[in-house]
Amino acid sequence: MAFCLLTADFERGMNTMSFKAFLLYPGMVCMVGLIAMLGAFLELRLLHKDAKGKEAFGKFVYSTFFITLITLFFVKFNHRTKHFLYLDDVHADAYVFGFIVVVLVAAAKILLTAILKKYRKPYTEAEEKKKPKALSVTAVVLFAFGITFFLVGHFIPATWAGVRPEQMIVNLISPTEGTELSIYLTGFEYVILAVGATVLFGILCLRRTQIEIPVKQRTVTLLSRKAKAVVSLLLTSVMFVSSIFFISDALSLPIMYKIFFVPSDFIEKEYVDLRDVKVTFPEQKRNLIYIYLESMENSYLSKELGGYMDENLMPELTELAYEGDVFSNTSGKFGGPVQVTGTEWTRASMVNQTLGVPMKAPMNLKAYTTPGHFLGGIYGLGDLLHDNGYIQTYLVGDQAKFAGGDLMFKTHGDFAIKDYDYALETGMIPEGYKVWWGFEDDKLFKFAKEELLALSQSGRPFNLTLATIDTHATGGYLPEGAPTPYDDPYSNSIAYNTKRVTEFVRWVQKQPFYENTTIIMIGDHHSMDGVFFKDFDKNYKRTTFNLILNPASSVADTDASRFINRIYANFDMFPTTLAALGCDIERNRAGIGVNLYSSERTLLEAYGIDIVNGELQKRSDFYNHTLVDVE
Repeated sequence: MAFCLLTADFERGMNTMSFKAFLLYPGMVCMVGLIAMLGAFLELRLLHKDAKGKEAFGKFVYSTFFITLITLFFVKFNHRTKHFLYLDDVHADAYVFGFIVVVLVAAAKILLTAILKKYRKPYTEAEEKKKPKALSVTAVVLFAFGITFFLVGHFIPATWAGVRPEQMIVNLISPTEGTELSIYLTGFEYVILAVGATVLFGILCLRRTQIEIPVKQRTVTLLSRKAKAVVSLLLTSVMFVSSIFFISDALSLPIMYKIFFVPSDFIEKEYVDLRDVKVTFPEQKRNLIYIYLESMENSYLSKELGGYMDENLMPELTELAYEGDVFSNTSGKFGGPVQVTGTEWTRASMVNQTLGVPMKAPMNLKAYTTPGHFLGGIYGLGDLLHDNGYIQTYLVGDQAKFAGGDLMFKTHGDFAIKDYDYALETGMIPEGYKVWWGFEDDKLFKFAKEELLALSQSGRPFNLTLATIDTHATGGYLPEGAPTPYDDPYSNSIAYNTKRVTEFVRWVQKQPFYENTTIIMIGDHHSMDGVFFKDFDKNYKRTTFNLILNPASSVADTDASRFINRIYANFDMFPTTLAALGCDIERNRAGIGVNLYSSERTLLEAYGIDIVNGELQKRSDFYNHTLVDVE
């Protein structure tokens, strides 16, 4: 039982934990199991001596389950990690102390059972008829809802730090194939905890006994049938109400109310359809390499560069950044875009940067699942490049169908999709091969080099879009044998990945086609690693890394003031990408984005972050009926 429940984090742990934690894992599993079985055995011997065969086995299994559940609750929800059990900071003095507490709880449970057995009295037939079943059943129902709300409110933030309501809703209605396995396993662990806790409470609440203690010449009813039901109902009512407030805060339910019930025409007023403006390409069209860097933040830089680290985790990428254009929200340090509503996760970021709008929770459940109609009312970057003769490829190490990625790139530009499934089917990776979410970024860059050599021979301008995955939360992925200069797995993953992506770019710069190729690199969103960021100063403004290398000569003379103190969002990258390719864009607008190379103010600069964010949270009928465009 203990092994089955703890395995929810096993795969994740194998990828990130140190050798010390690896050695402790079997001991930890055995410790939980031994505590549970020892407690169950003692209870069986002391309290149920007459139990034989199936009855004895049933009591043993029940007690083992109960003690295991207590152990998991203590470790899962009272230790610092909140999420995975295999990080080094778990295996400290507090961890050992936790198990001592669990042993004491198990002993107290046995003692309590002994007292109840001695003094409990079954209801008489007459009393049974008067037993307040409705109150007890109501208490169990309230407990079930309360514990479920509590666990859901804990699971979502602990698994995806900073997750927003729009993302939760979109993910619920989007394809989930390709999700990393440990997320499902962790969710299953929470289900087991919720069901187990409800069953145990139900047994205690509905059990047909009352507690009577003899005092001198009379018997005192310590816990009558009615008192037990009333106390249970009062406690579970408080728990239920508290859980509503807890889940409302954890999942930002007031924002969900805005999403569905508060209308706004902000997007409609500010939206510029690319089909309604004139876009002029240069005589020689430039190639584009667009790299979405998973969870890549400027916070990984050293403090003197604008980051949060004492030591720069990505020195190679930093050096590369000095060779290109970086749009910063500061005056003299690295910075990037503000993360506003509908921009906070990978697919949303891709929608922002190629279609120029936030990714909102739609009213139509088919909005992101219908082939050929993924936001089909928008004419985006991929559509424009396709209609101007570009050949386009989307290369990624997981399954592109996750969250509708394949539908998005097929709908807008008819991209060739080369993902984990494609790699298996074509023999690029061996049958059955799977690392992390699919195949690791080392292979992604290897395949990207091969793809670029093929694209450069096509005689047509090309757009190769890449998406890395190894720095995904929680803890990232690190290939076997990779250097580990830092104490935590995520720092090592960041340092290794940024070095590899820089090596890839350096290779590109040596190729003949680079002279006419623009490279755009940008962190897709803030990292959702709750463990890594748990001690960050809340006042520090986290931004994603951005860099444009080798842009068109038409933007070479852009005034330096346009690269600093900029307040912008990912959707501003849509027209900015076109400008970097040498396109002249009428009005310097596309979608709700603004060309950052121009003198135009972005929406965030014109209205302010709070106003834009507030309006984007609301329901947009224009978005739902015009931009979604589902048949």
